Amino acid sequence: MRICYLDESGTPELHGGTSHFVLVGLSIQGETWKAKDAEITAIKRRFGLERDEIHTGWLTRRYPEQERIRDLEAMGTAERRAAVQKARDDFLVRKAGAAPAHR
Repeated sequence: MRICYLDESGTPELHGGTSHFVLVGLSIQGETWKAKDAEITAIKRRFGLERDEIHTGWLTRRYPEQERIRDLEAMGTAERRAAVQKARDDFLVRKAGAAPAHR
């Protein structure tokens, strides 16, 4: 037996979505689903996402602000989140035309 998960793209409640409709399916052997579910649970736990839904867009999208942070992969979770938040804050300040705040 195989188990198939189907998902469609987009959020109809939000405006500004794509003009394309995408339907994706993932099929796995039925006898492997418990082990795969345990692996996903462990990954989610590692990143503090136990209660969150993982979107494939997160895995396929580039995050340029993170690419510009030196040694991001070597940072711990709290340090990584703080560095990303600072990069985003600095970007918004620059976009608004003001000087970045010193922390």
